Amino acid sequence: MNAIEIRGLTKTFGDHVIFEKLNLQVAPGELVALLGPSGCGKTTVLRCLAGLSKPDAGWFNVYGEAAIVFQEPRLFGWLDVRGNVAFAARNDEERARIDELLGSVGLSAAVKKLPKELSGGMAQRVALARALVRNPSVLLLDEPFAAVDALRRYELQQGLREIVEARGLSALLVTHDVDEAIALADRVLVLGGSPASIIADLVEPDREGILSALGFSGSVLNAVRA
Repeated sequence: MNAIEIRGLTKTFGDHVIFEKLNLQVAPGELVALLGPSGCGKTTVLRCLAGLSKPDAGWFNVYGEAAIVFQEPRLFGWLDVRGNVAFAARNDEERARIDELLGSVGLSAAVKKLPKELSGGMAQRVALARALVRNPSVLLLDEPFAAVDALRRYELQQGLREIVEARGLSALLVTHDVDEAIALADRVLVLGGSPASIIADLVEPDREGILSALGFSGSVLNAVRA
C-alpha cells in the first residue's frame, strides 16, 4: 500500500486546466521530490492532498495522518517557540513530546523566544516541529527552505533528511531547486507541460537527467558534464 496515491487528478482554475489526469505514488518511507517550473501546479497538488483545494476530477488518498509545512513558517507572533508548537497539539500525549521535538530540530535553547526574535531558518524549524507534534506518517513540504540563505538551507535539508529517516516518514517535497531535489529525494518526479503531467520519474536522480527532463539540452548539458 502506498503512503500517497493519486489517480487521474484534474484541477482547473476558471478556463485554465492546471493539471489533467495526474498520477503519482509515494511508497512508505520514501521521500519524493516533485520538481517543475513555476506555475505548473506543484503547490496545487499538495493543497489537494492536504484538503485545502478541491480537485475537479480524479481520486487520491493519503494513508495515515499527514502534516504540511509551507514556504512561510506562518507562526503566531504573540506565542513563543514552545507555544507555537503546542498550538497544534491535540492532547497531553502530543504536548509531552514538544521538548523532544524542539531538541531534534536544534531549538532547545530558543523555546521562549518570540517569532520576531528568530532567524528565517529557526522559524522554519519551529514550523517543522509544529508539523511533527501530531506524529504524522506523511509530510507534505511546499518549498520549505526557499526563503532561507544557501548555508542555512543546506543545514535544514540535512536535518530534514535525518528526521524523515529516523521517524520512518513518507514525504512529498515540492521544489523548483534541482540541487535540493538531488540532495533530499529518493526519487524525483518532474511535472511539466500544459496541462501539466508527470513527464519523468527518476530514481537515483542526477543533474543531467533532471535538466534533460526539464527540456534543457546542448550547451547546458555539456556544462553539467564538464
